[in-house]
Amino acid sequence: MNIVVGGVRGSFPISQTNFMRYGGDTTSFLIEGAGGERVLLDIGTGARRLGARLQRRSAHDVLVLLTHFHLDHLIGLPALSLLYDARAHIEFAAPRRAGHQIARELSRLLEPPLWPLQLDGMAAALRFRNLPGLVCRRPLRWGGLAIRWAPVHHPAGCWSYRLDEPATGASMIFATDIEWPMASSSARAQWIKWATQPEPPTALFFDGQYTPEDYERFRGWGHSRWTDAVEVARAVGAKWLFVIHHAPDRDDAAMAAIERRLRAAFRGARAARQGQIIHL
Repeated sequence: MNIVVGGVRGSFPISQTNFMRYGGDTTSFLIEGAGGERVLLDIGTGARRLGARLQRRSAHDVLVLLTHFHLDHLIGLPALSLLYDARAHIEFAAPRRAGHQIARELSRLLEPPLWPLQLDGMAAALRFRNLPGLVCRRPLRWGGLAIRWAPVHHPAGCWSYRLDEPATGASMIFATDIEWPMASSSARAQWIKWATQPEPPTALFFDGQYTPEDYERFRGWGHSRWTDAVEVARAVGAKWLFVIHHAPDRDDAAMAAIERRLRAAFRGARAARQGQIIHL
């Protein structure tokens, strides 16, 4: 399993030169399975840089898992190059939510006068799947990958995903836009139980937008501290921890300072960087 970080910045994209070491594009991760499977996690502006890699192979089937419908996680949709490729088959999936339909929410981003081409006129073949239940009862199979999901605490709701690759034993959990301190103790316990099945994950990707020092100013905004990410990594027994959803005003120097503290607190911890490829 390869994990390609297209974008890892939170809230909105940044383009200044002193933000480039960790990256300025918003959330989009590409998961490549050993059998050639491709799964895209969210379609922030980082999806644009993943386009060439997605089109590199002759097989153009891609599953796009959406954590939620906030703009920073969808804004890369018009720049997703596979949409304009007649060879591509793209399936968009997310758990069903009352009042929300995947096709409708994505179409709204491309409605006139916001974009010249609409979703129903794209060259690629598109499908939309509502994943059943708030918490996964039966994993979704995508080639050799088994995919599970569970809700997390965030304004208007959000989902985390776990991807397992039984053939290699690799597994990863993706939990962006989660405010761990605001979740109830029972919700935290249920999520930990979900996250450790069928076994502790190889890697945990967890929201750590805030520091303990600045969190109180942003309590209720839907994001965690990097120290929460360390706490959760220990609780689920993850081998590797990658903190994600970096604050939009946190430049490279500030991020490097946080990463030093992060690595001192958890041996296998890193701050995820745009463009890196992680082999599990």
